[in-house]
Amino acid sequence: MFKAKAKQDHEACLTGIIEEAESDLLSNRMGSVFKAINRLAGKKANTSAIATVHKADNSHSNSEDGVLERWREHFEAAINHPPGIHSTTLDDEAETTP
Repeated sequence: MFKAKAKQDHEACLTGIIEEAESDLLSNRMGSVFKAINRLAGKKANTSAIATVHKADNSHSNSEDGVLERWREHFEAAINHPPGIHSTTLDDEAETTP
């Protein structure tokens, strides 16, 4: 009895994955289609994968700490830059614009 119910549940689950993959395929959502194919094939998703990031010197960083350090460097460079040159033309434009 249990095995029969488990088999039905498994088939229902697989059918749901297939139907969702077919719908995503028609909507051109290929990422979820490939995930469904891998799931049906029994391949597990690698949830601990870290993207390779280029450091400032163009070398690669694969470690989580290296990736976080590179993002810190990136945002520090983007946010902490010297102020721009004062422009009287822009000041005049700002005063005349409603």
